[in-house]
Amino acid sequence: MSATVTVACKLPAGIILRVFEHKEFQEPGPGGSRTVMRAFEVGGGEMRQVIAGNAAPHGMSPKAQVIGGYALTHNVPADFWEAWYDQNRDSEIVKNNIIFAYEKPAMTSGAAKEHRDARSGMERITPDTDPRVPKRKLKTFDPKDNE
Repeated sequence: MSATVTVACKLPAGIILRVFEHKEFQEPGPGGSRTVMRAFEVGGGEMRQVIAGNAAPHGMSPKAQVIGGYALTHNVPADFWEAWYDQNRDSEIVKNNIIFAYEKPAMTSGAAKEHRDARSGMERITPDTDPRVPKRKLKTFDPKDNE
């Protein structure tokens, strides 16, 4: 049995992970063809991994286990995760701990609890406390303004 990891994802809709390889490709043009590098999906789409998101309809439970705001997806092939991670280590969702994985589910759960305050920017808006909502300044009435 091959090694697997548990992936934690804080994106509401989840994400489909894909791995690409770069190959030289002859691109035709008006003055002849030229060689360019083009990305081709490994496995032709058969090796995609669907990672669960943490969103759920109001009043219903999410489809995946959610810990610390992260949906957990179990049994993702470790070699696939490593390949995806190597290609995406500089992306914002990796750098900001919006998605991560560990071999042991308990380690993934622990990291999810530890990073519970990480924000993806896609959380539901709470008008009173959300930093994305501009604060309105209330005008006060001054009787001197009417003189």
